Amino acid sequence: MKPAPETRLQTPAGTGGAFESRLRDLTDWLTMMVPAALGIAIVLFLANAPIVERLRNVAFDQYQRLEPRRWSYGTPLRVIDIDDESLDRLGPWPWPRRQLAELVESLKGNGASAIAFDILLSEPDRYSPEAILSELPELPEREILAAAMSARRELSVDPLQKAFEGSPVVAGFALTASPTDSVPLKSSFETEGADPIPALRRFVGMIPPVLALRTAARGLGAINDTPDADQVTRKAPLLLAVGPAGGSVVLAPSLAAETLRVAFGAETQVATAVTQLDGGLGRHTRITSVKIGDTEIPTEPDSSIRIRFSAQQAERRIPAWQILNGDVHRDEILGRIMLIGASARELVDLRATPLNSATPSIDIHAEVIEQVLTGARLIRPHWAPIAEGALILLGSLVIALAARKLRPVAASLTALLILCTQAEASWLAFLRTETLIDPVTPGLSLAATWICAAIVVRRRETRNKLFVRNAFGRHLAPAAVERLASDPTALRLGGETRETSVLACGLPDFPVRARQLDPRGAVALLNWLHTSLTAAALAKGGTIDRYHGAGLNAFWNAPVESPNHPDQACAAALGMVEAMARLNGAMAEAAVREGKQHAPLRLGIGIGCGPSLVGDMGSMQRFDYSVMGDSVMQATELQALTNACGLPILVSGPVASRAQDHLFAPLGNLAGAESSPIFALHARTAIQNTDFIAFLEAHQRALAAIDARDADVDCAIAAALAHPAGARYASFYSWKQTSAANL
Repeated sequence: MKPAPETRLQTPAGTGGAFESRLRDLTDWLTMMVPAALGIAIVLFLANAPIVERLRNVAFDQYQRLEPRRWSYGTPLRVIDIDDESLDRLGPWPWPRRQLAELVESLKGNGASAIAFDILLSEPDRYSPEAILSELPELPEREILAAAMSARRELSVDPLQKAFEGSPVVAGFALTASPTDSVPLKSSFETEGADPIPALRRFVGMIPPVLALRTAARGLGAINDTPDADQVTRKAPLLLAVGPAGGSVVLAPSLAAETLRVAFGAETQVATAVTQLDGGLGRHTRITSVKIGDTEIPTEPDSSIRIRFSAQQAERRIPAWQILNGDVHRDEILGRIMLIGASARELVDLRATPLNSATPSIDIHAEVIEQVLTGARLIRPHWAPIAEGALILLGSLVIALAARKLRPVAASLTALLILCTQAEASWLAFLRTETLIDPVTPGLSLAATWICAAIVVRRRETRNKLFVRNAFGRHLAPAAVERLASDPTALRLGGETRETSVLACGLPDFPVRARQLDPRGAVALLNWLHTSLTAAALAKGGTIDRYHGAGLNAFWNAPVESPNHPDQACAAALGMVEAMARLNGAMAEAAVREGKQHAPLRLGIGIGCGPSLVGDMGSMQRFDYSVMGDSVMQATELQALTNACGLPILVSGPVASRAQDHLFAPLGNLAGAESSPIFALHARTAIQNTDFIAFLEAHQRALAAIDARDADVDCAIAAALAHPAGARYASFYSWKQTSAANL
């Protein structure tokens, strides 16, 4: 994905390359972090957008499905269920108030601590004596019946009202969006801190129970459900506000809160609220808790509690017909809160919850009350967004650094690890502390950072590949260029001292031959020469330095490291000699066809090895990757000597000592060359045989005889030339003798 830190794609020293490199690095950081910061900002800005909120709720819902609240049989709450069987046994709904009164009296007699109706009793009893008399025709008999019932005090007496009186009953009322006259509630409220009303969900009207029942009931509570935008109930408010716009607004308890108050024997509910700055845009009120009796309940800012749902529990339910038949043991009722509601198909008011898409509303009230009684909780603390923001910033920084410093797979694994870690931390917070930490917003932010970083790194990778192709397309073999482009970490650019092997080759008699050709033929021959010589160098991993006349310079061990660079240079030299032999053969055949004489072209190659300065060299207008130093001078001097001594390939002592795959013949210290020993590249080691060993012994005797001007020098030279491997050294021995005679 990116170059390693030590790779520097620079211009030459002195041309501002270091500054430009730092500027590019800074630009990379900015182009990486600015989009990342923008992506993070967008995600955070949309943190409360409906789509993000819905995704967050989906995650929290999944947590509850994986680990619902554990329900205990000893929980002090039961649901009196008006189910299908109760309707079959006791008659269709609505039941006479007398029947409901019997239900209340039975629960009261068995010691229920509170009896709450999740039923809106806002209509008169259609089965009351008054309702029945009103349906009879106006006959004398109706008057006699009315008088008899009045004498028995059966008129104007609601049996349910009598059951309510003196019982711990909580009647339900419904809050509406339509203005109505308000009715006095049973609960009194106290507040600590700021006024809580601005933080509450507000309604403008209510539908109360009939006057007789709401007067007799010990408590009145709102039965309203407050689902989220996706119509899933996840929270339940303990307090609500009711009052017309511009009019007096009062606090109203939910059915669950009022039932708890009655069960605790409390008279007052206490709401604690605080006022906070709202991001510099104003102030807002946040409710922190609601206290009922001695129990303080932490809440969301609007007094809601997040419901920690348990799975539907059959043991929680008692069919209503069993209570009326007296089939329920007193221990099932004694000291417990009894909620009266319906699950019958024709009556049920279904709600969607995280655990079930169709839950009777009475079960939601039961979940809230059980949660308070058992001390269970599910909170999203006010500091959660701060922690999530810190996680986003830290995780984004780590991901950006990983994308910049690591290879693609390692960087991707790092980003994946961070994403998985934050998701696991969110799950563990729910599992261990019942705290909701958002896994969605950090996950989206970190993913946005990774995408931005990946785009920037990909852009830098493309730029580096383009640089490699432009910088080395003329120097290296196409396959080597592609390897460097795919892995720029192999590059070692910038001015540095490095040991290199340098090859210099040329054709000393090419100018004479070129004058014998027309311009087109001379250019064609020159192009063929350069193509063949370049191919031989590139085939052995060489870097083309420059072309000069009919020759070129190449070097090894830069920009890519090559531990065996002396052998590579020698192998390239032998390849050039072979290519030259093929060219001479083709030219000889052409000369025969044309009836001309052919004079072979002679190639001279010098190879030096030693410390060199490599890097981008040139001017502000034009520069190139090149090499300079002792190895270059050695190669140039040796190449110049090849024409005089008659040997095609000369190498310096360091090359001969380090090249393990080739055979060399020592030539001594030649006139015109540096004082170090000179060697002739003889062949590859793979073709070594006894003939070369025998020749080498004769060759060394011949050299010694020439240097000593021995009388038997001719015999020594003849003995060396007699070997098959020594035939090529005839011109050298002659030149050596001439040079020795002139000293």
